[in-house]
Amino acid sequence: MSVNKPELLNIVSNNPNVTAQQTSTNNNSQAQSTTGQSEDEYMSLDLSSMGTEELGALLEQNQKSQEELLKEQYELTIAQIQMELEEARRERNSLNKEIQSAALSEEGFDSNNAFSQISEINSKINKLNTELLNTVTQFQIDMQKLAIQAQQSALELQSLTAGASSTGGLTTTNTNATTTSGKITSNLDGSTAQIDALIEKYANEAGLDPNFVKAVVKAESSFNPNATSSCGAQGLMQLMPSTAASLGVTDAYDPEQNIKGGVKYLKQMYEKFGSYDLALAAYNAGPGAVQKYGGIPPYSETQNYVKKINQYWNEYKNA
Repeated sequence: MSVNKPELLNIVSNNPNVTAQQTSTNNNSQAQSTTGQSEDEYMSLDLSSMGTEELGALLEQNQKSQEELLKEQYELTIAQIQMELEEARRERNSLNKEIQSAALSEEGFDSNNAFSQISEINSKINKLNTELLNTVTQFQIDMQKLAIQAQQSALELQSLTAGASSTGGLTTTNTNATTTSGKITSNLDGSTAQIDALIEKYANEAGLDPNFVKAVVKAESSFNPNATSSCGAQGLMQLMPSTAASLGVTDAYDPEQNIKGGVKYLKQMYEKFGSYDLALAAYNAGPGAVQKYGGIPPYSETQNYVKKINQYWNEYKNA
């Protein structure tokens, strides 16, 4: 079987289970992060020794990892909503008991105020129940998206291996390629000189360390300008379409526009929260999540994301 190695790796690494981005529980999430095996681990895999069944098993394994992470994130959100519901119900029960006790005694009691508080609590409970229902529904939708993406990846793998079955041997060509649209693609094992230059230019303009921005690009897309996540994040810095539009990006797959917009967004998050770690957390999980928890959200995905980028950043600074 002859399969072009960059194409084959692209099918595996663009599966939502192994992209450098992962859906955040927070719907304000700007980007997504890695689960399963990291892009570094994929670069070290000997794909030439793997048959179609092994590659299919790899996709399936990471699909399960992705589902587990998604479930964990939603469970955290659902648990938080349920805690707020329980607290509101306890408060309502306490007020009802006060009203009942007051009715049996001759002591003065402001029942109107108590009923007003109960009305407010009921309104809060209704809102929390709606939020809970929406969260569960969104979880089901996201799980279905993962299943569809996994099926697409499996079909692409079958198509690629079937089309190459007559030539024998796995091709390991590793050169810069140009798509029909003229967009560049990165070498499998590092960023191109063009991407490095763009990172340097816009990081310096924003007053950010280019090594920091480069670490973000590595974690987000592994320097693939054409990367697309299962949730629609696009390009080198995995901009969501709505975020890209707000940053003036008209083509998120254009390396220069993507880096310029991504750096601008990183700078906004840095200025908003005052630290690189919180800027990264906001970039991954959304600024709303950082504000809600007063720091890095308690999502294992986001916490690992921040750690990973700091690791890459140190490596680039010490290179």
